[in-house]
Amino acid sequence: MNKSLLKLAGVLLLALSVSSIAKADPINGDISFTGQFTLNSPIASATQVTSFANTQVGTTSGDFASIALGTAATFASSWTFNAGGPQASLWAVSGFNFDLASSTIIVQGLVGTTYWLIIEGTGTVSGNGFDATSGAWSFTSSKKDNTSTTGFSFQATSSVPDGGTTALLVGLGLVGMSVIARRRK
Repeated sequence: MNKSLLKLAGVLLLALSVSSIAKADPINGDISFTGQFTLNSPIASATQVTSFANTQVGTTSGDFASIALGTAATFASSWTFNAGGPQASLWAVSGFNFDLASSTIIVQGLVGTTYWLIIEGTGTVSGNGFDATSGAWSFTSSKKDNTSTTGFSFQATSSVPDGGTTALLVGLGLVGMSVIARRRK
């Protein structure tokens, strides 16, 4: 019986080593941008950003930390946000690229005395030798009047599931404890 458990432990160890070799090098961290944009109509009825201007990095952390604050970013020439669908290359900066997967309008219109446009969704960040990594993002703008030109902030957060490595380690630990317990008997 001990040989079977040792073989199982060997198989688990091999699986763990293969999973760490094949494991992707994901992007971890946050990045935010600031700038101006123009809408196709006033905030309350807009469906599209028709242009972005003066877009630059506002904050960074993790794998984005090497990007200097204030670095110019490139945003898509336009973005139809009410469609909720994908948009390739929504933004790019310093070798990183963000492909929008989905978007949902959270708030659009007058809230109190301010007009708001808040959109959230998911997308994929890639570049600089990292593997494409899924993440969440949000786009926020507010303005006292209902005009079509305004400032914005955009935040992207990439986080990665562990891909099963934790389960393999727990399984390996249980097998090891079982082998030790059997030897003591």
